[in-house]
Amino acid sequence: MHPLEQDYPTIADLRARARGRVPRSIWAFLEGGTGDDDCVQRNLAGFAHITLLPRLLKGSFDPQIETTLFGQLFQAPFGVAPVGLSGAIWPKAECLLAAMAAKYRIPYTLSTLAGETPETVGPFAGDMGWFQLYPPRDRNIREDLLQRVKDNGFRVVMSK
Repeated sequence: MHPLEQDYPTIADLRARARGRVPRSIWAFLEGGTGDDDCVQRNLAGFAHITLLPRLLKGSFDPQIETTLFGQLFQAPFGVAPVGLSGAIWPKAECLLAAMAAKYRIPYTLSTLAGETPETVGPFAGDMGWFQLYPPRDRNIREDLLQRVKDNGFRVVMSK
């Protein structure tokens, strides 16, 4: 068993530890939603209806979880979601998360509101980089940002 699993056997244990390590204002930002937090509550209610059942001692099991999206193969059907100001939660968080995503071949999404630039994060993300665009109103700024994102290897742009 990994030492991390011994110290923090559940997500609730990790959550409690994390809450004690970051400033209160950052924790509120990270944990909160927008408006009345309706989406947060719907997500929690939806996950409450899911039960994972382990299948132990049933012989050899070799799951194939790779998936192709936008013409690119990923090693898992999930990725790292964008979090604005994640550098305020942990120093160099964007670079660390992007490097981890590249290593394990899953998408990493950099937020427009990140603490690091596309130029800094792009080399860490490799070809796993996506970008969450909050489009600036000024067309020149928006086009410049999109060009920087493209020039630094981000392959997918997400926007509302």
